[in-house]
Amino acid sequence: MRRGMLIMLIASIISCAQQQPVPSDHFYRLPDPQSSSVLDTPLVNGMVLVKQFQTDGLHIERAILYTNDEQSIELKQYRYHFWQDSPSRLVRDHLVAYLRDANMAPIVVTDNGSAAEVVVSGKIKQFEQRIWNNDAEAVVALEFRVDRATEVQPILLKDYRTQVAVDGDSMRATVTAFDKALLELFEAFLADAERELNASQ
Repeated sequence: MRRGMLIMLIASIISCAQQQPVPSDHFYRLPDPQSSSVLDTPLVNGMVLVKQFQTDGLHIERAILYTNDEQSIELKQYRYHFWQDSPSRLVRDHLVAYLRDANMAPIVVTDNGSAAEVVVSGKIKQFEQRIWNNDAEAVVALEFRVDRATEVQPILLKDYRTQVAVDGDSMRATVTAFDKALLELFEAFLADAERELNASQ
């Protein structure tokens, strides 16, 4: 009896020793954005403040989200793949870098903007990978709002949504698709902001 228990104990130890190591966590940042439409003249002569994007639910956390049902109703979190920061700050900082590169204003900041001439804010509505029929895409939906300090009502309040195919099976390819999706929305937003800011002068 004792011998049998000893054999079982040894077998259990060997089994534990042969288990695969737990995968390590991976963290991802977005590449530096490059605007395809740099403005010759800034839209705003003073300071632009970009606020942290509002969000709720799973988008508060850093885990990259995905859905693999046809109607994208159920959201899931990757267990070992995370953004380097929460999406609300990640998208804000990406937008700030984009607006600076696009020459929207001489100064684009994320804080200390009490003297800002224009305030840009927004909300994240979708920011996930969609997998269906062996294809994957990055789905991003954002609400943008632009306020001028001298006006009570926003001069722009609009929803933007796009989806970009993931070119490959790696998480790096997924991050690249997210970057392309954001740049597509930023381009559309900047075009609308240019029109509305010029019209409100």
